[in-house]
Amino acid sequence: MISVRIENLVKRYGNTEALGGVTLDLKPGTMTAVLGPSGCGKTTMLRALGGFLKIDGGSIFFGDQEVSKLPPQDRGAALVFQNYALWPHMSVYENIAYGLKIKKVPREEIKERVRKTVDLVGLDEDMLVKGRKPTQLSGGQQQRVALARALVVEPSLFLLDEPLSNLDAKVRSKLRVYIREIQQKVGITALYVTHDQEEAMSIADTIVIMNKGKIMQIGTPEEIYSKPANLFVAEFIGDSTVLKGKALSETESELEGNIISGVPIRSDDGSPAKAGDKVDIILRAADLKIMPRDTDCCESDKDLCLNAAVESSMFIGFKYKQIIKFNEQTIIADWEVDHHKEEIKLVVPKDKIRIFKS
Repeated sequence: MISVRIENLVKRYGNTEALGGVTLDLKPGTMTAVLGPSGCGKTTMLRALGGFLKIDGGSIFFGDQEVSKLPPQDRGAALVFQNYALWPHMSVYENIAYGLKIKKVPREEIKERVRKTVDLVGLDEDMLVKGRKPTQLSGGQQQRVALARALVVEPSLFLLDEPLSNLDAKVRSKLRVYIREIQQKVGITALYVTHDQEEAMSIADTIVIMNKGKIMQIGTPEEIYSKPANLFVAEFIGDSTVLKGKALSETESELEGNIISGVPIRSDDGSPAKAGDKVDIILRAADLKIMPRDTDCCESDKDLCLNAAVESSMFIGFKYKQIIKFNEQTIIADWEVDHHKEEIKLVVPKDKIRIFKS
């Protein structure tokens, strides 16, 4: 297991700065997931780590070794691609063994390491005996072959670039469990790039949120979800609604005549809120409760209660995603009971509200 450190990493494409001075530590034996919108720089960072891109500034360390100028084959990193990148003319065995043959590993050792790795990723050993080709496999099997090909060379750093995005939801859910189990069993340091928030939350020890070539927040899945560092993270993580309000003090805001007290107002630069400042109030769909309009839910100051109406709803398997109108603003809430076209009382726990200066 090795630690990996990126210091002030810069990558430009013409006048576009894909990475703007990124600094990040990967702890030995941990899985770090990188999340962000398209074009945020997450895949650029991964490919720079693997040596597939020439960087324009900064340093990359694998342990104590500075590897920024080393070619991919000398870094000891292995990359699993989004599109599997298997050679169709080679058998499953030949695909998996390819990296070991390049390294001139003895034939018998190759056979043993391929066999062990096939077992590790849950592939049937019959595939090796029967000489099956990648085109004869399902998408999930092909991705397991790609994982085996990367792991068989015993890399010091395991890089995964949206490896499950081409698979259907059920297979994707199973494979991410396998990937996590394999990573922990092998004890390898891994960086996992994905656009799937649920995938990142379930697979990673640490999550990195990126936007426009910069890191917005680093933390555990729980920290990222519960304590977003800024408005971008609060909006990006989870199914969120942003409502407009104004500050009354540093811990009190007004939302269309409803007072939210005791909730700190945060700003990206750390400056305190002043009365009259515009604020963005973040409500997550999963945190909201929908009650009948005549419910008396405001006896405690722990909740914010809003008179609203459900405009439409969608059944999504185990709950209803409901589109709610509050004055002129739209709120999305998840609730197990359908309140389509009803006037309701929307209950918002104050400890779940996040408020940021606009």
